Amino acid sequence: MSINEVRWLSECGSTNAYAKEHFEEFGPVGAVYTTNQTAGRGRLGRSWVNAEGRALYYTAVIREPLAQPATLPLLASLAVRDQLAQRYGVDCQIKWPNDLLLNGKKIVGILCESVSYGFQMQGRGIVCGIGINLAQPQSYFDAANPPSSCRARKWTLPPTPSGWPRR
Repeated sequence: MSINEVRWLSECGSTNAYAKEHFEEFGPVGAVYTTNQTAGRGRLGRSWVNAEGRALYYTAVIREPLAQPATLPLLASLAVRDQLAQRYGVDCQIKWPNDLLLNGKKIVGILCESVSYGFQMQGRGIVCGIGINLAQPQSYFDAANPPSSCRARKWTLPPTPSGWPRR
């Protein structure tokens, strides 16, 4: 599978909600990301606290059939953990089923959801949202008192690709 389309949003409520709303506009595999998510959420309806410009929120859109879709959260955890290790030298631990921890504190949350679409809602797909706390100071988390907190390192966000569609 290769990514057919990547969309950057300057701000959105939730990348998962956006991906589900625009699901049929994507090809077999797509993605949407932002650095300002105002209504993020996690498993069991828990909120995900936004830190504008200091975190990366993205959702992979998968319209291809998966042999074992229930394994996607674990596979996403492994992939994100691997990239954080390779790019930043950070050694995270996977907390089943959908979190990555650094020094016992949550720095990544993953939420995969099924999507029905098309004629009589017979199509099936998945969105996999991933939120990564990148550069928030500890005081941000202390004031907000969310369920997750950590300042791993002073990381920089990837630049917004000028050629990618903005919505």
